[in-house]
Amino acid sequence: MAIEKPASITLDIPGGTIRGLHTGIGLPTKMLCLHGWLDNANSFVPMMPHIKNAEIVAIDLPGHGFSDHHCEGFPYTIASYAHKVLQVADALGWAEFTLAGHSLGGSIVPVCAIAGADRIQKLVMIDALGPLSESAEQLPKRLKRFHEDFNDPQKYRGRIYANVDKAVEARLLATKMQPSSAQLIVERQLVETEQGFKWRFDRQLRLASPAYYTESQVEQMLKAVQCPVLCIIAIDGYIVAREEMDSRLTMIKDKTVRKIPGFHHLHMDTPEPVAEAVNDFL
Repeated sequence: MAIEKPASITLDIPGGTIRGLHTGIGLPTKMLCLHGWLDNANSFVPMMPHIKNAEIVAIDLPGHGFSDHHCEGFPYTIASYAHKVLQVADALGWAEFTLAGHSLGGSIVPVCAIAGADRIQKLVMIDALGPLSESAEQLPKRLKRFHEDFNDPQKYRGRIYANVDKAVEARLLATKMQPSSAQLIVERQLVETEQGFKWRFDRQLRLASPAYYTESQVEQMLKAVQCPVLCIIAIDGYIVAREEMDSRLTMIKDKTVRKIPGFHHLHMDTPEPVAEAVNDFL
């Protein structure tokens, strides 16, 4: 059965336009949802009908879906994303709200919770526990790779697909998820050209990041979060086997941890148990 999509929303913020999806207008709880890397607002469509008494806005992060891209040469960073997210909340007129983030979105939300501590009531992190990290010794190599990637005009220019089905097949090769979930992501991430279909997202998203946080910095970030946090961990997801997972969890003061069967996109593949955990938390 096809999932009925919520209404489209367009928000003008400093430096560009953010687009997304909107449901539950006027309901008491406000929840802003942030998707994963190379995903888009459709990531939250399967879960939306199962969330109770909440006005939900799921955005396309800058560079993704139908939102504007960053200027050429302005890299995408966790901090810049967090700044844009708080500007989105301003544009919505939300003085207080809950933030939910999957994957990349779950890396962004703790930064938002620090920067907007007086506004953010609760955090939901879905198969994410803050940003990726690496040792400080890796920084010179990372900087070199970033500049090499950026200076190569052909790097990650992207493939052309004959039809949408071929793009869905490619998406399924990249991540374990249900075909219906991949279809939802792809529908909002493609643009049709004379040659065929190509990815809509900004090619800069695939370039090497200029810098990662160290693990110590991420731990201090999580330690600084003051609001209640729901950590939803996919039993067959990305973070369950990472050695830093337990130490990161100990850093979060006020936390609820739910381990739920599923792969990384469990909020799309099996939205009901994820939504149940969110409803209990809210």
